Amino acid sequence: MNRNDFFAKLSAYPEHLKLVKSVGAPGLRAPSKFLVGLGAAQQIGSVAKGLTSGRKALLVSDGVLEKLGLVSLIASFMEDEGLEVVTFTDVEAEPHIETLEKLHASVKDSAIDVIVGLGGGSAMDMAKLVSQCLGKGQDPRPYIDTFNANEDHGLPLILLPTTSGTGSEVSVFAIVSAGDTKKYLSSDIFIPHAAILDPILTATMPKSVTAITGMDALTHAIEAIMHRNASPIVEAFGYGAVELISRSLRGAVNEPDNLEMRYDMLVGAAMAMMAFNLSGGLYAHSVSYVLTSYKGTPHGLGCALGLPYLMDFNLPVVENRLARLARLMCGDATSADQSTAAKQCVAAVVALMADIGLPTTLRDYDVPEEVVVELAKEMHSKYPRPGNPRDMSEDDSIGYWSAMYNGSL
Repeated sequence: MNRNDFFAKLSAYPEHLKLVKSVGAPGLRAPSKFLVGLGAAQQIGSVAKGLTSGRKALLVSDGVLEKLGLVSLIASFMEDEGLEVVTFTDVEAEPHIETLEKLHASVKDSAIDVIVGLGGGSAMDMAKLVSQCLGKGQDPRPYIDTFNANEDHGLPLILLPTTSGTGSEVSVFAIVSAGDTKKYLSSDIFIPHAAILDPILTATMPKSVTAITGMDALTHAIEAIMHRNASPIVEAFGYGAVELISRSLRGAVNEPDNLEMRYDMLVGAAMAMMAFNLSGGLYAHSVSYVLTSYKGTPHGLGCALGLPYLMDFNLPVVENRLARLARLMCGDATSADQSTAAKQCVAAVVALMADIGLPTTLRDYDVPEEVVVELAKEMHSKYPRPGNPRDMSEDDSIGYWSAMYNGSL
């Protein structure tokens, strides 16, 4: 996407979507700048200049976005404001610590003043981590091995999502793989100094990525709502996110140029992560970690495969919450009976997955039946979730994974 393409897309939509809004959540830690609207990406240069007196920016992204022209587009908006831009585009999906080391080594002597992360969760997480390493003068492995959640921020950080799912642009999390283990770090220092949400940047996503990242966002919202730490504030963000995602994900997948639906998805993903920040993840995320290690499963797909079966497992203790979700997902078709409505909600998630072209069982995803018990035990031992509203024993974990395999709900 070049500048002409960007402005052509921008001109085709109504003014209310092009009203770039600075959003704040009173009482909650948030990026100091949180800009939302079609065309908001144009402001990246002025935002960067407002965060530092320096003039050298590092733009972290991936090879796909470089080929699509988004990296040069964002760099040009910064260069318009007199910034010198250094780019790194070797971030892979589910990045490993070796990638962070390569990134850090390439710029540690470059006197970088501000970091910009452009992409999905992988690129944004690499931007988060390198901003800390550069700002603190530490190499990546020692930084991660001795991570202190109470440290100060690193270099000024701006994040621009190009997917509508991870919510990394507003999250307290940074994730990197070391060997076959995912290391997930959590601290307010990973909330960027500025986040810019421009739906035009998500228009380049193929259908499969739109579907997978959309289910990642839905998982964040529903897990936050089911969590032991859920609160009225969590529910406000979580239910709002589910409503936006439920009404727009199918359209975003099937009508890729519909920027109104992509607007809903981008805002919904951010709201879902705000809820997730305040509560935490549950076993659908643990499923994703195991499947990523086992067969390189994209994070959002792993979460999606685990989500409806976790909802069903938790249903006896969160029936009222799932029944309320059903009213958002099923509308007038929702049963008046709470138990039936909760079941409808679970079925609605499965139907959504099928409608956007995702497998709904481990069998459909070509996971051999003979490894299911082994994977269930690995999840239970490596990725426990004390915040899950219903305790899960090892036998329960095996039953959970068996249900995922067979589609038993």
